[in-house]
Amino acid sequence: MPMVRQHFESKLVNRQVSMLKHFDQISKWEVKAPMPSSCFRAICKQMAKLHEAIVDILPQERVKEIFSRINQTFKSVLRQQLIHLNVINNGGPQHGLVTSDLTFYAGSFKTLRGLEDLAQDVHDVWDKR
Repeated sequence: MPMVRQHFESKLVNRQVSMLKHFDQISKWEVKAPMPSSCFRAICKQMAKLHEAIVDILPQERVKEIFSRINQTFKSVLRQQLIHLNVINNGGPQHGLVTSDLTFYAGSFKTLRGLEDLAQDVHDVWDKR
């Protein structure tokens, strides 16, 4: 996410810079109710705003490429946060909360024109320990 944040920081006008704080939220995310978490809701909301801002001015392939990179970076940072929090894919309560957030995240892409299939597989965030 730091690379994505840095990229957009140089491209956004002053009033849009406030969107960048949402890219940092995944590092502060905790696995706790209610679900979907406020962190995931905010991230998905900001991705929708970004999509709305660029979908009609960039070619669809470029939009898909940008969001694919955001998705990969997001999952990488989330994977590291899960390791840091010692949350594992074991069917327990914390696993269920993470799965709920991941389902919400994946569902948010279904509302973005041209990106409906982008985040179908989000379960690769789990560390193979």
